[in-house]
Amino acid sequence: MRIAPAATELEIQALELRYQIQIEREFRAYLLTVNGMLQSANDQCDSNLFAFWQIDRIRPVGEECPELQAAPNERQYFVFADYMIWSWAYAIDLNANSATSGRVILVGGLRQQCVAFSFFDFVHLYMQDSRQLYAAPA
Repeated sequence: MRIAPAATELEIQALELRYQIQIEREFRAYLLTVNGMLQSANDQCDSNLFAFWQIDRIRPVGEECPELQAAPNERQYFVFADYMIWSWAYAIDLNANSATSGRVILVGGLRQQCVAFSFFDFVHLYMQDSRQLYAAPA
């Protein structure tokens, strides 16, 4: 896996302005440290088939995959990673002012699924290759 250079504060502010949100602090810190993975035609993901996106690819569920937006409240969730060349993806509630701020859901599985209650927890599960990251049967 090759890590992309950190996002700039200006790039983060542009994302916030575009979607009228204030990005929650854990994800902001992540972007300022690790801006996803460098991706090329021959290197799309890590050895477990996860791909973390760079800031210029992060967008709301309804914009990335409107057909998969299961509930109206998913408008506040932003897709930031995918698994197995978009077999499913992971989206985070980026709005710092939301009651579910930082929560990570799985998008595109057979049923809606909360994966982690914070980005930190999601990363911890990723590092452990936890079964919790994989789509559960309906």
